[in-house]
Amino acid sequence: MTYPDAPQGTDAPQHPQSPYAMPAAEPKNGLALAAMIVGIVSLVTLILVWFMAIPVGIVAIVLGVVARREASKRAGLGRGQATAAIICGSIALVLSIVVVALMVLVVVSGTNT
Repeated sequence: MTYPDAPQGTDAPQHPQSPYAMPAAEPKNGLALAAMIVGIVSLVTLILVWFMAIPVGIVAIVLGVVARREASKRAGLGRGQATAAIICGSIALVLSIVVVALMVLVVVSGTNT
């Protein structure tokens, strides 16, 4: 069976194209997403395992800063996630340092009595 619009030499039926095109994949900034996840994890580790929040917070801050630089090169893509990572990592880092300072004060004041 041949179709009048089919190219010569083919017997395969031609299927019409769908009028609905698939949307283009939205570009993503994977580094900003990873930084935000590490920032949130740093806050969780502050609650669960406070001493691990110091290195995780530092990693979140560093990843966030690098992701913000990358976002500025990519028309701001992922800038909010990178900022969230910097904020979460900073909060976790500062609060962890406060906890360490309070523990040192308790130990020092306990040995003076």
